[in-house]
Amino acid sequence: MSFNLRCVFLLIFLMVDVSSPFLMSPTASVILIHELGHYLAALSLNIKVEEFSVGFGPAVVRFQINPFRFVGGEEEEEEGRVTYSLRALPIGGYVKFPENYNTTLVMENDLAAREGFKKKLSTEKKEGGIVGLLKWLNEEDENTVLKKKTKKPPKNSPKKEKKPPPPIEYYTDVDLLQNRPWPDRALVLSAGVVFNFLLSFSLYFVSLTVGPGLTKTIIEEGVLVTTEPIENSPSYGILRKGDVISSFNGENLLGLGTDVTIMESEISKIISTIKSTEDGANVEVERKEGGTVKIKPRVAMGRQYPTIGVSLSPNFVGVEKVKTSSAAEAAKLSVEEVKKVTKSTANGLANFFKSLVQFGGKGKSGAGGSISGPVGVIKLGSDVIGSKDWSALINFAAAISINLGVVNALPLPSLDGGQLGFVVVEAIRKKKIEQKTLDDVNAIALFGILVLSLGTVFTDTLRLFGK
Repeated sequence: MSFNLRCVFLLIFLMVDVSSPFLMSPTASVILIHELGHYLAALSLNIKVEEFSVGFGPAVVRFQINPFRFVGGEEEEEEGRVTYSLRALPIGGYVKFPENYNTTLVMENDLAAREGFKKKLSTEKKEGGIVGLLKWLNEEDENTVLKKKTKKPPKNSPKKEKKPPPPIEYYTDVDLLQNRPWPDRALVLSAGVVFNFLLSFSLYFVSLTVGPGLTKTIIEEGVLVTTEPIENSPSYGILRKGDVISSFNGENLLGLGTDVTIMESEISKIISTIKSTEDGANVEVERKEGGTVKIKPRVAMGRQYPTIGVSLSPNFVGVEKVKTSSAAEAAKLSVEEVKKVTKSTANGLANFFKSLVQFGGKGKSGAGGSISGPVGVIKLGSDVIGSKDWSALINFAAAISINLGVVNALPLPSLDGGQLGFVVVEAIRKKKIEQKTLDDVNAIALFGILVLSLGTVFTDTLRLFGK
């Protein structure tokens, strides 16, 4: 896998104000642990690593050493050395593995081919202007016309062979990640995600046993209206901040329990229903106190979908601190918390991708769920830091670690899950996929991820300013 490509995605994830080191610390540490997982897995299998970097930007400190001598290796050899870097911007880090082919040579060949195309295109435009260009595009240039006037050679006559592009010469070094058997590659690729979940479990465990305790939210049944309705919005004068919705469009919300993940999923369904409401149609809202009302969603200025003008959330009523002196109980609670946050993250991502599909198919953003980008992380992190609550800070770091683990586990090229998928395909087919093809697919996928990341920045910014 080209881990240096994914670094760009991690940088987008960490677009934070470098003047806020306390905010950067949890997120940067989480990413560093993720990359450390890849590095240690590779080290344990004697797989070559080109560089392990702490931070991004210009190198402040850089040295080389052969780490294999500490894990059973013999004398330190030049080719086994790893570059360790401490860089200027302490925002995470990355692991760089050596390529298994000469990427510089391949790039030069690609550029040469492009230059030849541009030169031919420029010549056609110069000789015949737009007419010459059109003739070239329609294969009506001088050479083609000459070929048409010339009699076709006999079938038995020797054909002029086209010069094939220079083949890519792949290195055969068995210590390169790309040349290892699929179980080795699968272990290295999955280690980062595994370390993220282990980090979250450890943070919860420490918080429960010797730390300030695990913060647990207390919620009651129903859906809470968390903001006053926007003036002149559909719910203005009908709903109020603090109202508890007990039923929506006839569906009871009071019998669903108090699991926050279930309630968040239900709220996503409510918002999705509102956004997909036909023009002029009503939604029916029953309040716990105040009876049933009908509200007519409409598209607000600057929006692409109907809304009722309020924000909804699970019915939070408070928080409590949970501590235990039992290691077994702490382990059990830690596993439950990891499972809960993982499920919540997965639901959020599912709603996000669902909204992308519905947006493309209907012209509306259908899902109620959303995903926070860098600005959202900044806002949440700032609130946590501002509270000066160590328990909240631990929860924040653990949640970010799980988020990073879940996102990297997605079966998308350029992410760990996608690369693992390619390895599984190779194992089933018993045939390797050409590395250059994988790199090209990763580059295209990375571009898509960057576009989505920038989109979340834009959305978070609008949300931050209440638009």
